[in-house]
Amino acid sequence: MAPQNTDEAMAHTMQYCQFTQKDPLATLQGISINILYAFFDLLLRERKNSLVRQRLAIAHNLRKEKKKQPVLHAEDEFELLKTLYTSTEMTFPHERYRVQLALVMQLAGITGNWPAALLAVRYRHIKVTLLPDPECGEQPRVLMEIVFHHTKGYLGEKDANEFGIPDVPNKPCLLLCPYITILALLFVDQAFAAPSLTSSEQLFRLRIALGQKQLQVPLKEELAERPLFRRCKN
Repeated sequence: MAPQNTDEAMAHTMQYCQFTQKDPLATLQGISINILYAFFDLLLRERKNSLVRQRLAIAHNLRKEKKKQPVLHAEDEFELLKTLYTSTEMTFPHERYRVQLALVMQLAGITGNWPAALLAVRYRHIKVTLLPDPECGEQPRVLMEIVFHHTKGYLGEKDANEFGIPDVPNKPCLLLCPYITILALLFVDQAFAAPSLTSSEQLFRLRIALGQKQLQVPLKEELAERPLFRRCKN
Protein backbone atom coordinates (compact mmCIF):
# COMPACT_ATOMS: atom_id res chain seq x y z
CA MET A 1 0.00 0.00 0.00
CA ALA A 2 1.47 3.39 -1.03
CA PRO A 3 2.10 6.13 1.55
CA GLN A 4 -0.99 8.33 1.93
CA ASN A 5 0.89 11.63 2.10
CA THR A 6 4.30 13.27 1.83
CA ASP A 7 4.96 13.12 5.57
CA GLU A 8 4.44 9.36 5.64
CA ALA A 9 6.66 8.92 2.57
CA MET A 10 9.41 11.01 4.20
CA ALA A 11 9.10 9.04 7.43
CA HIS A 12 9.54 5.77 5.54
CA THR A 13 12.48 7.27 3.62
CA MET A 14 14.21 8.24 6.84
CA GLN A 15 13.57 4.80 8.28
CA TYR A 16 14.98 3.18 5.14
CA CYS A 17 18.11 5.34 5.25
CA GLN A 18 18.63 4.57 8.92
CA PHE A 19 18.25 0.85 8.19
CA THR A 20 20.72 0.97 5.26
CA GLN A 21 23.02 3.52 6.99
CA LYS A 22 22.76 5.95 4.08
CA ASP A 23 22.59 9.73 4.10
CA PRO A 24 18.93 10.78 3.47
CA LEU A 25 19.73 13.89 1.39
CA ALA A 26 22.34 12.13 -0.75
CA THR A 27 19.97 9.19 -1.23
CA LEU A 28 17.13 11.43 -2.45
CA GLN A 29 19.43 13.37 -4.79
CA GLY A 30 20.92 10.27 -6.32
CA ILE A 31 17.84 8.03 -6.26
CA SER A 32 17.84 5.14 -8.71
CA ILE A 33 15.60 2.25 -9.75
CA ASN A 34 17.54 -0.08 -7.47
CA ILE A 35 17.09 2.29 -4.52
CA LEU A 36 13.36 2.57 -5.22
CA TYR A 37 13.06 -1.19 -5.40
CA ALA A 38 14.89 -1.64 -2.10
CA PHE A 39 12.80 1.10 -0.47
CA PHE A 40 9.45 -0.39 -1.48
CA ASP A 41 10.68 -3.89 -0.64
CA LEU A 42 11.37 -2.66 2.90
CA LEU A 43 7.99 -0.90 2.99
CA LEU A 44 6.12 -3.99 1.92
CA ARG A 45 7.94 -6.13 4.43
CA GLU A 46 6.31 -4.09 7.18
CA ARG A 47 2.78 -4.52 5.83
CA LYS A 48 0.73 -7.29 7.37
CA ASN A 49 -0.73 -8.36 4.06
CA SER A 50 -0.97 -12.10 3.50
CA LEU A 51 -0.22 -11.91 -0.24
CA VAL A 52 2.91 -9.83 0.32
CA ARG A 53 4.11 -12.16 3.06
CA GLN A 54 3.48 -15.20 0.89
CA ARG A 55 5.53 -13.69 -1.95
CA LEU A 56 8.35 -12.80 0.39
CA ALA A 57 8.28 -16.30 1.84
CA ILE A 58 8.66 -17.73 -1.65
CA ALA A 59 11.30 -15.18 -2.69
CA HIS A 60 13.47 -15.83 0.36
CA ASN A 61 12.83 -19.57 0.58
CA LEU A 62 11.24 -19.32 4.03
CA ARG A 63 9.30 -22.04 5.79
CA LYS A 64 5.61 -21.84 4.84
CA GLU A 65 4.23 -24.57 7.10
CA LYS A 66 2.47 -23.60 10.29
CA LYS A 67 4.47 -24.01 13.44
CA LYS A 68 2.93 -26.54 15.79
CA GLN A 69 1.55 -24.93 18.92
CA PRO A 70 1.46 -26.54 22.38
CA VAL A 71 -1.99 -27.88 23.26
CA LEU A 72 -3.84 -26.85 26.42
CA HIS A 73 -6.46 -29.45 27.29
CA ALA A 74 -9.78 -28.69 28.98
CA GLU A 75 -8.53 -30.42 32.12
CA ASP A 76 -5.56 -28.02 32.24
CA GLU A 77 -7.80 -25.00 31.71
CA PHE A 78 -10.07 -26.23 34.50
CA GLU A 79 -7.14 -26.35 36.93
CA LEU A 80 -5.96 -22.88 35.87
CA LEU A 81 -9.40 -21.36 36.40
CA LYS A 82 -9.83 -23.22 39.68
CA THR A 83 -6.56 -21.77 40.94
CA LEU A 84 -7.49 -18.30 39.68
CA TYR A 85 -10.76 -18.26 41.61
CA THR A 86 -9.68 -20.06 44.80
CA SER A 87 -6.09 -18.99 45.39
CA THR A 88 -5.56 -16.54 48.23
CA GLU A 89 -2.10 -15.68 46.89
CA MET A 90 -3.35 -14.19 43.60
CA THR A 91 -4.46 -10.62 44.28
CA PHE A 92 -5.66 -7.95 41.84
CA PRO A 93 -6.12 -4.16 42.15
CA HIS A 94 -9.76 -4.74 41.19
CA GLU A 95 -11.68 -8.03 41.26
CA ARG A 96 -12.99 -7.38 37.75
CA TYR A 97 -9.46 -8.18 36.55
CA ARG A 98 -9.82 -11.70 37.93
CA VAL A 99 -13.05 -12.21 36.00
CA GLN A 100 -11.60 -10.66 32.85
CA LEU A 101 -8.55 -12.92 33.02
CA ALA A 102 -10.82 -15.94 33.40
CA LEU A 103 -12.83 -14.85 30.35
CA VAL A 104 -9.68 -14.40 28.27
CA MET A 105 -8.68 -17.99 29.04
CA GLN A 106 -12.18 -19.28 28.34
CA LEU A 107 -12.53 -17.47 25.00
CA ALA A 108 -9.01 -18.37 23.91
CA GLY A 109 -9.79 -22.01 24.62
CA ILE A 110 -12.92 -22.21 22.47
CA THR A 111 -12.10 -19.70 19.69
CA GLY A 112 -8.34 -20.11 19.25
CA ASN A 113 -8.08 -16.33 18.74
CA TRP A 114 -4.97 -14.36 19.63
CA PRO A 115 -5.00 -12.02 22.67
CA ALA A 116 -5.23 -8.94 20.41
CA ALA A 117 -8.53 -10.18 18.97
CA LEU A 118 -9.94 -10.97 22.40
CA LEU A 119 -8.91 -7.68 24.02
CA ALA A 120 -10.36 -5.69 21.09
CA VAL A 121 -13.93 -6.81 21.87
CA ARG A 122 -16.31 -3.93 22.54
CA TYR A 123 -19.97 -3.99 23.46
CA ARG A 124 -21.00 -3.35 19.86
CA HIS A 125 -19.38 -6.67 18.97
CA ILE A 126 -21.68 -8.60 21.34
CA LYS A 127 -25.17 -9.78 20.40
CA VAL A 128 -27.61 -11.49 22.78
CA THR A 129 -30.62 -13.37 21.36
CA LEU A 130 -33.32 -15.55 22.90
CA LEU A 131 -34.19 -18.71 20.97
CA PRO A 132 -36.91 -21.32 21.56
CA ASP A 133 -35.88 -24.29 23.67
CA PRO A 134 -35.20 -27.18 21.23
CA GLU A 135 -36.70 -29.55 23.82
CA CYS A 136 -39.94 -27.52 23.85
CA GLY A 137 -39.37 -26.16 27.34
CA GLU A 138 -41.04 -22.95 28.44
CA GLN A 139 -37.81 -21.11 29.19
CA PRO A 140 -35.98 -19.91 26.02
CA ARG A 141 -32.29 -20.50 25.43
CA VAL A 142 -29.89 -17.56 25.31
CA LEU A 143 -27.59 -17.32 22.30
CA MET A 144 -24.58 -15.05 22.70
CA GLU A 145 -22.45 -14.10 19.69
CA ILE A 146 -19.23 -12.11 19.51
CA VAL A 147 -17.60 -10.63 16.42
CA PHE A 148 -13.81 -10.84 16.69
CA HIS A 149 -11.52 -8.47 14.80
CA HIS A 150 -7.71 -8.48 14.48
CA THR A 151 -7.77 -12.25 14.13
CA LYS A 152 -4.36 -13.45 13.05
CA GLY A 153 -3.94 -16.21 10.53
CA TYR A 154 -0.83 -17.75 9.10
CA LEU A 155 0.85 -15.35 6.62
CA GLY A 156 -1.53 -12.54 7.38
CA GLU A 157 -4.55 -11.18 9.20
CA LYS A 158 -7.92 -12.80 8.56
CA ASP A 159 -11.32 -11.16 8.22
CA ALA A 160 -13.44 -10.57 11.29
CA ASN A 161 -15.36 -13.65 12.40
CA GLU A 162 -18.54 -14.13 14.40
CA PHE A 163 -18.46 -16.82 17.06
CA GLY A 164 -21.39 -18.27 18.98
CA ILE A 165 -20.69 -18.71 22.69
CA PRO A 166 -21.87 -22.14 23.87
CA ASP A 167 -24.24 -22.59 26.78
CA VAL A 168 -22.84 -25.29 29.05
CA PRO A 169 -25.72 -26.73 31.12
CA ASN A 170 -23.71 -29.38 32.99
CA LYS A 171 -22.71 -28.25 36.47
CA PRO A 172 -19.20 -29.82 36.45
CA CYS A 173 -18.35 -27.74 33.36
CA LEU A 174 -19.63 -24.34 34.50
CA LEU A 175 -16.12 -23.18 35.36
CA LEU A 176 -15.20 -23.52 31.67
CA CYS A 177 -18.29 -21.68 30.42
CA PRO A 178 -17.56 -18.16 29.04
CA TYR A 179 -21.31 -17.68 28.62
CA ILE A 180 -21.77 -17.18 32.36
CA THR A 181 -18.71 -14.94 32.68
CA ILE A 182 -19.83 -12.61 29.88
CA LEU A 183 -23.32 -12.33 31.36
CA ALA A 184 -21.78 -11.43 34.73
CA LEU A 185 -19.83 -8.57 33.15
CA LEU A 186 -22.87 -7.39 31.17
CA PHE A 187 -25.00 -7.24 34.32
CA VAL A 188 -22.40 -5.54 36.48
CA ASP A 189 -22.00 -2.89 33.75
CA GLN A 190 -25.79 -2.57 33.40
CA ALA A 191 -25.21 -3.01 29.68
CA PHE A 192 -28.70 -4.08 28.58
CA ALA A 193 -30.87 -1.39 27.00
CA ALA A 194 -33.94 -2.33 29.05
CA PRO A 195 -33.55 -0.52 32.42
CA SER A 196 -35.26 -3.35 34.29
CA LEU A 197 -32.91 -6.02 32.90
CA THR A 198 -30.32 -6.12 35.68
CA SER A 199 -30.06 -9.80 36.63
CA SER A 200 -29.98 -13.26 35.10
CA GLU A 201 -33.35 -14.05 36.71
CA GLN A 202 -34.97 -11.21 34.78
CA LEU A 203 -33.26 -12.26 31.56
CA PHE A 204 -34.55 -15.83 31.82
CA ARG A 205 -38.06 -14.60 32.55
CA LEU A 206 -38.26 -13.05 29.08
CA ARG A 207 -40.38 -14.90 26.56
CA ILE A 208 -40.45 -14.92 22.76
CA ALA A 209 -43.63 -13.46 21.30
CA LEU A 210 -46.10 -15.88 19.75
CA GLY A 211 -45.29 -16.46 16.09
CA GLN A 212 -41.71 -15.20 16.44
CA LYS A 213 -38.64 -17.41 16.15
CA GLN A 214 -36.30 -15.28 18.26
CA LEU A 215 -36.03 -12.22 20.45
CA GLN A 216 -32.98 -10.00 20.29
CA VAL A 217 -31.97 -8.42 23.61
CA PRO A 218 -30.20 -5.16 22.70
CA LEU A 219 -27.38 -3.54 24.64
CA LYS A 220 -27.18 0.18 25.39
CA GLU A 221 -26.08 2.20 22.37
CA GLU A 222 -24.06 4.57 24.54
CA LEU A 223 -21.86 1.62 25.57
CA ALA A 224 -21.16 0.54 21.99
CA GLU A 225 -17.50 1.60 22.06
CA ARG A 226 -16.81 0.52 25.65
CA PRO A 227 -14.22 -2.29 25.77
CA LEU A 228 -15.30 -5.50 27.45
CA PHE A 229 -11.76 -5.86 28.84
CA ARG A 230 -10.62 -2.60 30.41
CA ARG A 231 -8.89 -0.95 33.34
CA CYS A 232 -10.88 -0.25 36.47
CA LYS A 233 -10.68 2.23 39.30
CA ASN A 234 -10.52 0.88 42.82
